[in-house]
Amino acid sequence: MHLILKLYIILPLIALCSNLVIYLIKTKLTPQKYEKYISGIALSVLFIQLCLIVIATVKWSLSGNIEFNWLEILASEHGQFNIALYLDKISVVFLLLGSLLIFMIVRYSSYYMHRESNYSKFFSLLLFFDFGYSVVILAGNFGTFFIGWEFIGVSSFLLIAFYQERYLPVRNAIKIFALYRIGDISILLVIWASRYLWGEGMSFSYLALHYSIIENSVVANPVLFRVLTFGLIIAAAIKSAQLPFSNWLSRAMEGPTPSSAIFYGSLAVHLGAFILLRSEFLWYQLMFYRVIIIVIGLLTSIIATMIARVQASVKSQIAYSSIAQIGVIFIEIACGFDTLALFHIVGNACLRTYQLLISPSIVNYLIREQTYTYQPKIRTTYNSKLINKIKTSVYLLCVREFYLDGLINQIFWRPLKRWGRLFSFISIRIAIFILMPMYLICLWLYFHLNLLPLSIVQNMPLFFCSIGTIMVLKAFLERKNPISAWTMLLMNHFWVALAILYNSTISIFELLIYLNGVIIAGGIGYWALYYLKAREKSIECYQYLGHAYEYEKLSWVFLLAALGINSFPITTTFLGEDIVLSYILINQFPMIMLISFGFIVSGISSIRLYSRLFLGPHIKTYHSTSNNLA
Repeated sequence: MHLILKLYIILPLIALCSNLVIYLIKTKLTPQKYEKYISGIALSVLFIQLCLIVIATVKWSLSGNIEFNWLEILASEHGQFNIALYLDKISVVFLLLGSLLIFMIVRYSSYYMHRESNYSKFFSLLLFFDFGYSVVILAGNFGTFFIGWEFIGVSSFLLIAFYQERYLPVRNAIKIFALYRIGDISILLVIWASRYLWGEGMSFSYLALHYSIIENSVVANPVLFRVLTFGLIIAAAIKSAQLPFSNWLSRAMEGPTPSSAIFYGSLAVHLGAFILLRSEFLWYQLMFYRVIIIVIGLLTSIIATMIARVQASVKSQIAYSSIAQIGVIFIEIACGFDTLALFHIVGNACLRTYQLLISPSIVNYLIREQTYTYQPKIRTTYNSKLINKIKTSVYLLCVREFYLDGLINQIFWRPLKRWGRLFSFISIRIAIFILMPMYLICLWLYFHLNLLPLSIVQNMPLFFCSIGTIMVLKAFLERKNPISAWTMLLMNHFWVALAILYNSTISIFELLIYLNGVIIAGGIGYWALYYLKAREKSIECYQYLGHAYEYEKLSWVFLLAALGINSFPITTTFLGEDIVLSYILINQFPMIMLISFGFIVSGISSIRLYSRLFLGPHIKTYHSTSNNLA
């Protein structure tokens, strides 16, 4: 059984490597064979996955839940990081649903995406998502869960911006990635809080069976438990597009129809409900959190239903209808109807997938019906001015989507830009000739702490975190010099590392785990930026430049570098961020908030920098994709 689950997770990665080989020998194949090999490998792997999960389901029904530790990635005196797998009723339902729907979507896409220029990229991203989805569903602890969570977020961003030569898909992809990044850090805070509440790497099954541990943690650390629970609820609300984050789902429909069906109709959008089901043992006994989930689900269901009725786009209408149903699912989970919620998830996922796949045909049929069977609306003789005003007001609110987009702008984007402008005076020269020497002096003083008063030493970590936050705010608004923005992003990590060095007795080995990925990915990013600058007259990012049109391979290299300096699990920085947070004490909330905020803005800034340099309409007008929409 262990081998079956391991193979289930590894198979998409094997298929990804095979697709890469086929892409490299693309010129030696005819277009028909090229598409046949790409789609054939994906279909074969997904069919094997489907067979494996059917076998696993039969064995699970006979032997019960299965849990085991697969790998021990990191083990030290301070903590450990294990990849643990867990198969239970919830996992079985989500894996059966996911395997079946992904297989059907890939089969559909082999025809739908025919002659698409990025044919291989599309199937690779679906396999990328399949891997992340499998890890999330089979995760036995929060650390393993976070690995798959990151893969799903990145694949979602790339599929929304799949038509990268267009302005709107890229712009929407960045906005959605920003919300995803908030969800990422919420999960990271959950991992940090869980470590102090009940220890490192505690499995879901163990906590569910030993509720006394949770009761003791609620009594001993109520504030920390609230951080953990609200982090889970926020991550669930963002991923399932519940209020006040509902507006992103309709904007995610900019990608190809098959990816919209698999991501935002069936699987990814239901992961918020999966988080609540998986963590039910944490909050179900506490009425306060159940009421919050019920209120979120109820308000989302009502508002999303009204918004869906006035949408002009069929995909947006389906998106809001799905959001409304997921709101009902949230209510079912909070009320303890887990089995009903699972049935509801399966039904809603299958229905929305079907609706999205046939949506182009439905639009065509409706246009013909309106043309040939037009019927004028029958007006009633009774008209009340008050009722008409109420109807008009509600209608306008629904058309404006209850101003949810403006609410997110007011809460998040505008303050971010306002704070960034406060530090517009900081230039690359100030960073190099003032902040860098100050960093080296503070690093030297760490080895001579007897020269500093104790009160100053105690306040130094918060001061260093503040400087790191200023760096990422400056990088967020930097447009003129991308190299300067990249430098600021890297400096943030070094200031955070220095803060942790002053804050606790972290080992040099653990600190190097954190900085090693930053240094390697940062060096690759510098090379990519200087390479691009040497071949272009200007790389100022006041608009989308679309350089992936001419530098496709370079764009992928820089994307990997941008992901590498953040918490994406391709460098040791992924483990490093977890290690860094583990050395922040439970009474240091200002410090944890500054570092978390810095991680959020750093991730958004790096992806935004990549998008402005390489995505969007091409700046060179002598190409077929001229810059006419920027």
